[in-house]
Amino acid sequence: ARAVVDAVQESPALVRQRLQPGDLLVAFPDWWALAVRGAGSWPSGVTGVSSTAPCPLPVAQAAQAAGLARWVEVYGSTETAGVGWREDPTQPVELQPYWQRVTPQEQADDEAPALLQRLEAHGRTGPAVATPDRLEWRGPRHFTPTGRRDGVVQVGGVNVDPTEVARRLCGHPRVAEASVRLQGQASTAATGTARLKAFVVPRAGSSTVAPDATVVEELRTELEAWCRTQFVPAARPVHIRVGTHLPRNEMGKLCDWDLSG
Repeated sequence: ARAVVDAVQESPALVRQRLQPGDLLVAFPDWWALAVRGAGSWPSGVTGVSSTAPCPLPVAQAAQAAGLARWVEVYGSTETAGVGWREDPTQPVELQPYWQRVTPQEQADDEAPALLQRLEAHGRTGPAVATPDRLEWRGPRHFTPTGRRDGVVQVGGVNVDPTEVARRLCGHPRVAEASVRLQGQASTAATGTARLKAFVVPRAGSSTVAPDATVVEELRTELEAWCRTQFVPAARPVHIRVGTHLPRNEMGKLCDWDLSG
């Protein structure tokens, strides 16, 4: 039997060099985004598996074009483990044979999240489990994930709740309000460099309310050092912008911001 090797601390380039024909390589989307950008060919017969989160289509297509013998995407969650899979990233995900959908007619609330049931021995079914993502169904056993229901994002294969990060930022004595988002979500999802960014508003009475560049930079430096002690790397904002009010759109809802300032 082949050995199972934990290569989480190794670079994609080094992992590629160590692969042998017939190996199965399991990783997360951000890792694959880095791996498929590297030069060099893959050994023959290598199967690539992406899990932990939906893989962006450009990454999946690049992995297929990189010379892998087979590409498999596994869909699931911490609560369910793997519930579905697909080999063609342009097609819906297919439920594993031991899972079934709880149809809307069987749910108490039509607006409730998608529910799945595990098929157990002797025809029994397990309790209904809510999926963390919104699912667009294409028949009784095929679906496409269309985004998280709870706003959780992935950073380096780790689930992070930006709302919780913002709440904890407000625990700093000099921060009145905070908003946290995935930095460059649309573009970095395909490059493997997605990280969090934060926009903070100082507390009333702080001299940083005035847009003085020197004082703003002092607060930003203080917050960056504080975040390194408060958050694991995946949940730590890598860019902090300071302003007098949180960015909002014309309807008054929180919106995105650029990295300048």
